[in-house]
Amino acid sequence: MDEEPTPEPTRRIRPELIFSLLSLFASVCAVAITGAQTQIMARQQEASVWPYIELNQAYSADSFEFTITNKGIGPAKIQSLAYEYQGKTYAGAEELIKVIFNNPSLEFQNFSLTKIDRNVLSVGEKLIVLGFRVTPDDKKKNTKAMQFAPKLFAAIPNIRVKLVFESVYGARWENVNNDVRQVR
Repeated sequence: MDEEPTPEPTRRIRPELIFSLLSLFASVCAVAITGAQTQIMARQQEASVWPYIELNQAYSADSFEFTITNKGIGPAKIQSLAYEYQGKTYAGAEELIKVIFNNPSLEFQNFSLTKIDRNVLSVGEKLIVLGFRVTPDDKKKNTKAMQFAPKLFAAIPNIRVKLVFESVYGARWENVNNDVRQVR
């Protein structure tokens, strides 16, 4: 007797398998979308506290002020402020002024200096970092301040200012003569 071959069972896709694969695909898509949304929310949260530091200079015939102002929407943590003059970098305005006037023992009665490293500048806050003023008494007596004013005013265009600041979330920016760039 000849045995008849048994017919090969036809492969049918079971509905349970289809539903399982679709559920797996939907789960993977949901995880990917949640990850993307989380990144967007983190960027929005960081953007809600962006500081923006503006450097300003104000002149008159007998005074000068160099100021920094936080024009952003969040506080700015000042990391460093440096001045570059004639190819050299100076960490503070006091050093810079002594070099400009070529006087290491310069007295600072006509200057106002504010050290700002590691300070926090709140939104809208303005600080006078360097100020110089010739008083009416200086003019009457022709004091050293009257001699310093022209030197200072001549040097100002050649001074490059570099300010590094951070947001509360640690995003860091560098402002070099009001050219602001984010630093990674």
